[in-house]
Amino acid sequence: MPDKEEASHQATSHDEANAEEPPYSVLSASERRLLTFTIGFSMLFSPLSANIYFPALGALQTDLQASAQNINLTITAYLVLQAVAPALLGDLADTVGRQPVFLLMFAVYAAANVGLARQSDFVALLLLRMLQSLGCSATVAVSYGVVADVATASERGGMLGFAMIATNLGPALAPLIGGGLIAGLGWRSVFWFLAICGVLVLSITLLFLPETARHIVGNGQVLPRQRWRRPLVSVLTGWSIPNAAVEPQRVYIPQEATPKTRFPNPLRSVRILLDPEAAMVASMSAVFYTIYYCIQSSMSAIFSELYGYRELIVGVCYLSIGWGVVAGGVSNGKLMDWNFRRVARSVGSQPRPQEDH
Repeated sequence: MPDKEEASHQATSHDEANAEEPPYSVLSASERRLLTFTIGFSMLFSPLSANIYFPALGALQTDLQASAQNINLTITAYLVLQAVAPALLGDLADTVGRQPVFLLMFAVYAAANVGLARQSDFVALLLLRMLQSLGCSATVAVSYGVVADVATASERGGMLGFAMIATNLGPALAPLIGGGLIAGLGWRSVFWFLAICGVLVLSITLLFLPETARHIVGNGQVLPRQRWRRPLVSVLTGWSIPNAAVEPQRVYIPQEATPKTRFPNPLRSVRILLDPEAAMVASMSAVFYTIYYCIQSSMSAIFSELYGYRELIVGVCYLSIGWGVVAGGVSNGKLMDWNFRRVARSVGSQPRPQEDH
């Protein structure tokens, strides 16, 4: 009997502790969906910018009087910055917050595309493509941070799966969009299109995107004290997502110390490769993307030379990869959540559920 009473008392204490524990995030289900849509839209731009460029390679080579090797060098330069930017800006977002870094990235991205649309020199094309990559390539990494801020570990796969739909659509739709724009308006229209989209996302971020970094806003119940960290709509009207307070009575902020602002160091991410399992996963991804970009960058020239395809038809040829990656993005997210719960139960742990508000 004492054992049963003690067990009952422990269970009651455990339930009371759980009842008093603040929610992981105060975002409601609808607010999380809106946030998922916003970061998913931003994640579109890295693959969009990389792949919309491929149908323009022949036209750029002719207009800029550059060799095929030099034009392909602009692809390599883009990919180099695509590798460095997430480590650099992702580290910055961990210290100064997600929203300021999003604003910085899309300001750089929009400016780079305006320059690309107006340039007429190979060197300018090369440098501006690198700047364009710096502006958009870290969106996925920073968006992953946003997901970790607002979703419990058991639910991040599902949230990322839906956000990744836009990322996965990029490789499929971008060449088709690029081919249509080039066929109708010339290659400069591709960069004007990207500049307009960049300004659109910059405006949405400035107006509505809330800060989510947990060392700044905790579980979302506290607004950043610095007004420049808040969405412009919140500054002007007092409205915010979520409906937060400057000094709430009940707020969840982790115990770890607030990160000190420091100059971003991309080498910090290299330490992940010292873990054998992480190195294996990274190597698999690296091999896949190496083969993928070799095929993507060569398809335009090969199909034009061998079959006489124009830019629009070349763009259509890139569609085949799209449907599989879209389905894979959603299903992989669901499988990740299911597998997380399965492993947690196997070790006697119960994943903390996210609460709807």
